Amino acid sequence: MRRNGHNPEQSQDLTQGFFADLIERGDFAKIQKRGRFRSYLLAALRNFLMNEKAKANALKRGGDQEPLSLDWLALEGRYLIEVSDPRLNAEKVYERQWTLTLLERVLATLREQYRERELEPLFEALSPHLTGLSEAMTHAEVGQLLKMEEGAVKVALHRMRKRYGEALRNEVADTVGELKNVDDELRYLMSTL
Repeated sequence: MRRNGHNPEQSQDLTQGFFADLIERGDFAKIQKRGRFRSYLLAALRNFLMNEKAKANALKRGGDQEPLSLDWLALEGRYLIEVSDPRLNAEKVYERQWTLTLLERVLATLREQYRERELEPLFEALSPHLTGLSEAMTHAEVGQLLKMEEGAVKVALHRMRKRYGEALRNEVADTVGELKNVDDELRYLMSTL
């Protein structure tokens, strides 16, 4: 919304109206049959914005509707710190942010799995290897920290990468219409980064 020229208040109103419209029409129940969730949301949003622009007598902020609670301050802060690249239009920024959010959710899922198995220190030590962060400790350093053999650390990292891949595929599978589209969607999402 912000990349399309709407101020923060307009963006809040439009986002709230968009989701309220989707819920009222029951579109979420139909999405599984329509293909990629991300693409569906983007097309639905474009249509919604065109319809809203055509409405001359839209409700003012809040109106007589119960507002949906979204963390506007966090969203606005995220927008303001986003790198402004003139090559990225609003749709490309959306696609990229979708991918980053998906990856964050996958990491959170994996962290929870390790926490449940009381292996959170192992997750914290090895997860930088999943994201390619430069501050990732060496296998030997992780072994020293967690009192593990270096070979055991390598095996643990291999297993973590496998779980990460499975969690990522599951997360993507929830957003595409057919399982056969998961690999294509994964390739596309990685291209947005």
